[in-house]
Amino acid sequence: MKIPICPIAACRGKFYFYSTHEELGVLEFCPGPVFSSIAIDDSFESEDEDDDQGGYEEEGGPNPGEQVFLVESGGDLYMVNLLYATWSSDQIVEGFVQRMDFSTRRWGDVGDLGGRTFLLSRFYFGASCSGGEGGGLQQDCVYLVNPRRKEMQVFNVKEDTNEVHSLDEAPPCDKAFWLLPSTTSP
Repeated sequence: MKIPICPIAACRGKFYFYSTHEELGVLEFCPGPVFSSIAIDDSFESEDEDDDQGGYEEEGGPNPGEQVFLVESGGDLYMVNLLYATWSSDQIVEGFVQRMDFSTRRWGDVGDLGGRTFLLSRFYFGASCSGGEGGGLQQDCVYLVNPRRKEMQVFNVKEDTNEVHSLDEAPPCDKAFWLLPSTTSP
């Protein structure tokens, strides 16, 4: 049976892909492809025992839909979780970012992106670039375009805010892609 490997991100010379909350898949080329996995410690420590965490069922309500993106930034592996109003909705109600601590095999919440900006595509792709340097991108923010709704959502990780921007002037399309400048000089 063929199973697509997504989301996926290259980090520290390996490809990592999201399997479940308990496992992170690993693909290495040594020189041929070698698959393995990392067991994730998904136990959650919270000062507030009633905190809702990443798509887990809320008291009295259904479990919202969740979409996961993996992003490499500065040699670290990040996971961006987007929570939808319902499984069949494309309305995002919350987003949060975690960084993998490979020594403890745990995802940990982050309060900023180190001044970086994450750009997400609905097709399980995430990229990181410098924020605040021209182009109008804000630091410590996650951007996601929803072409069907003609909207762009901006999650500010540092300030814990979520803004929706109308893209009414955008041409009709069913896909949105980010084009990033090369960091190498010609």
